[in-house]
Order: sequence, then structure tokens, then C-alpha cells
Amino acid sequence: MDKWTRTIQFGYAKFKPWHIPALLFFSLVYVYAVNIVLLPSYYVYTARIIDYNKAFSAEKLIIAMVLVILMFFATMCVNTDNKIMDGVVRTLFYIYCAPMLLSYCLFEGEGYERMVFLFVIYWSVFCFFAALLTFYVPRLSIKVFNNRKYEHYLMAGLFVLMLAYIILRMPNFSLSLSIDNVYETREEYKKNASDITTFFKSTLGTYICPAMIAFLFRKKRFIYGAGFCVFQVALYSMANDKFYLLMLAVGIGIGLSGFIKEFETYLYLAVVGISLCNLAAVHGYLVNFIFNIFVRRFFVLPAWLNYLYVSFFSHREIIGWSQDTFLVDRFFTDTYPASVPSLISTRFFKGQVANPNAGMLAEAYSRFGFAGCFVYPLLLVMLIGLVGYFYKETTDEVKYVISIALAVALGNDVITSTSFVFIIIIVLVFSLMLRGSKNARGRILSGRRKENADAGAGTVS
Repeated sequence: MDKWTRTIQFGYAKFKPWHIPALLFFSLVYVYAVNIVLLPSYYVYTARIIDYNKAFSAEKLIIAMVLVILMFFATMCVNTDNKIMDGVVRTLFYIYCAPMLLSYCLFEGEGYERMVFLFVIYWSVFCFFAALLTFYVPRLSIKVFNNRKYEHYLMAGLFVLMLAYIILRMPNFSLSLSIDNVYETREEYKKNASDITTFFKSTLGTYICPAMIAFLFRKKRFIYGAGFCVFQVALYSMANDKFYLLMLAVGIGIGLSGFIKEFETYLYLAVVGISLCNLAAVHGYLVNFIFNIFVRRFFVLPAWLNYLYVSFFSHREIIGWSQDTFLVDRFFTDTYPASVPSLISTRFFKGQVANPNAGMLAEAYSRFGFAGCFVYPLLLVMLIGLVGYFYKETTDEVKYVISIALAVALGNDVITSTSFVFIIIIVLVFSLMLRGSKNARGRILSGRRKENADAGAGTVS
């Protein structure tokens, strides 16, 4: 048993022996499932909009698998004292990096090799900065109350006020777990929602509510935890954002699995679970619920959209920071009369998809071309480092939930946009009220004392 649980060091990469079989299992099953189960075309309602251009190639699979393994080693070189940094990078590897590389053997299109080449550079630079760059800011000493209990009450009060504001803006609001009539529900939401409503909903549903569920269930405060579960269902009911249901399950799962001490254990349990679900879908089980709603949405589409973005801007002028860049875009003239998602929708989706967002490589390349593969990884690392710093003294359960939520957001959102910046600001504000856990602070101080003791023991006078 020890040979499977020990840590192997390969250069700067650190991993356990069973990580490699899990990665191979995930990758091969993913390719098999997408090739078999994914429909040939993208549909809106029942209308066929665009073909995926599926074209599985065994030769390309070999190349893709080699790249996946190489990027796995690059990912495992990220071993920092920032748990959110490590968690985000490792989560992104499985939900974004591996699907991007594996898409090479699943789809075909002009310039696909170029997209893969750009992505390998992007991910390598991202891991390099994540492994080497430590985000230093002056230590925060903000205290709202001397008694931490009152800060928790203030946090809960702010949460309720924000949730009440959202609900009051929805005249026909009702609790629902239905996954039917998604488009109709979202159209109704858009009619009544404002930017503030969306900021609040995204912040609470993506980050804060799931983190509170994990925290409260871990502390065995099940009544309060159940209350936040109801809040999460309410947030889902606004616009049927399926990711909120996923984060509800994540919060409950992490909160109830207190015996699991390492984030990677959760990650690899999820990797194996997703692979088993893919195998079930191949054999006709839960195809719509598991594959079309979950795997296609969170794994296949982001990779495919990145290709469409790179393909589009390979033959057109890049936009720089001329649009959808917080505060900065007002100093530039718009390169195009419409937003980038609108351009992509018009070009590839006949204007039927309102907001085909894509993050990371798609954002980097559409703004700065090849140079974006170096500029945006640095910005990402700085952003993750900032979030990790603010959440440094929270419990591990909160860090794990924030890591997963942030990783999914980075794969889909434009990090320089006004909406994303405001959401992150609100997330950071909530961290000021969540931090200060005695257990978390004790672990940090204990770790520092141990490091100092080890350093002293190794000193020869």
C-alpha cells in the first residue's frame, strides 16, 4: 500500500503513483465517450446550428496523450504554500487543459494544430508563473468587530440582503430543481435582472453559498447548512444555472467528507467518478443528465469554443483591451461594432447563442494574439494569488470549494470584464468576514513554528 501512497518527485513535479493510471483512465474514457455519445452537431432547442466536425484519429490520440502527460508533469510542478493556487491549477488541468489537448484527436478544422501549439505554450507559461511567483501584499489587519462571532452575523446578514434583493427583482420567482425549460427561464430572468442582480447571484451561487454549505456541514451545524442549501436552490431557480446544482453537490460532499484531508483526494475521486459516468453514458445510461448537461457543458464546449475563438481571430484584428476591460476600455476605440461573443455567435451560431463566452486561451488570443500566451497567464496567476491570500486563514473546506468554483469560472469568463472584476471584489469582501477561524489560524501558526524549528535544527553554529 505504501508504494501507492508515497510521493514521487520527478524533477520539480511531485505526484503519487496512482495519479498516472487515473489520468490515463480519465483521458481514454473521455475520448471514447465524446466520440460515441456526442451528437454530430450543436443544437439550440431542436434546431441544428453548427456541426462539431467530429473526426476521431488514433494517430492524433497518441500525440494528444503525450501532450497530456507532459502538461501533467508541468501542472505537478506547482507546489506552493497557497492551497487555492494549487487547487485551481490542478482542477483546471482536468476540466480545461486535458479536454483542450484531447480535442485534437476528436475534432478537425483548419488551424487546429496551431491552436494546440498555442495552448501548450499558454499552459506551460501558466504553470511556470504559478510555480515561481509568490503574491506578496501587505498583511491585512482589518477588523470589523473584536468578537469574530459578530463578523459571522454580519456576513449572514449581507448574504440574506443580497439574496432578498435578487428575489424581489424576480416577480414570478418560485423554488424549483427542474432542469426543463432552461431557455424560457433564462429569458424571463433577463427581462427582470440588472447588472447588480447578476453580480450578486453569481457571487453567492458560485462561491459564497457553496463555501458556507461545506463549512457548516463540516462543523456539523446541519440546520444552518440545510438553510444555505435552500438558498442555493433559490439561486439556481433564478435562471436554471446548472453549475449551481453542481456546486451544491460539491459543498455538501466536501462538508460531509471531513475524513479526507487533501484536495487531490477529492479531485481524483471526482476524476474516477466522471469517468465511470462517461462509461455509463456510452452504454446508454443517463446520457442527457450526465453527459449532455455535465460533460458536454463543462468539458467539451469550453475546448471547442476556444478553437472557434482562435480560428476567428487568426484571420482578423485582435481587440487588445478595447472592450470589456474594467476601467481601461474607455481609453481605447472599439475595434469592432459588436462584442466578441456577439461576433462569435454571428459567425458560427447564426446569432442563436446569446453569449458564447470562452476564457483563458480564447481570451488571451483574441486580445493580444501570440503575446497573450505570455501576458494572460501572468494575470491569471496574480488573480489566483490574490484570492488565495485573502482566503489564507479560512478552513480547508472553504479553500477547496473556492478553488473549484474559481477554476470553472476562469475556463468560461473574461477575467478583465467589469462583471468578473466586481464578482471577485465581492468574493474578497466576504473572505474578510470568513477568515479568522481559530483552527485555520492555529494550523498556519503551527506550520510556521514547525518550519522555524526545522530550519533551526539544520543550522550549524
